[in-house]
Amino acid sequence: MARTDERRWHYRIPYPERAVLSFETSAGALRVLDISETGMRYQLAAGEAAPEPDSEFSGVLKLHEGRAVDLRVVVARVDGRNVSCRLFPPGVPLNVMFAEQRFVLRRYPLLFRAAS
Repeated sequence: MARTDERRWHYRIPYPERAVLSFETSAGALRVLDISETGMRYQLAAGEAAPEPDSEFSGVLKLHEGRAVDLRVVVARVDGRNVSCRLFPPGVPLNVMFAEQRFVLRRYPLLFRAAS
């Protein structure tokens, strides 16, 4: 069996620069870099203050092809301008994850080919 350093329980979909998602909150739109069923990572805008770890907020994750998911999140950690969040259940439904994965694979096939 091949050794892997991957420790995540859920598959994460990374988005290329041209295809990032938007998480719409009452404070504004956040630029989402990747998602999983139970988490997401977004990038702070230049000059935007970082949230405190364990802070909670809600919003709507705007996905490709017109899909949207209401989410409640808690900040897990802040690393520079990147903010990692855990999603409260139910998170992103598996069928939505599959649809997003198909979208990214269809539109950006080289993104995954380079990682293999």
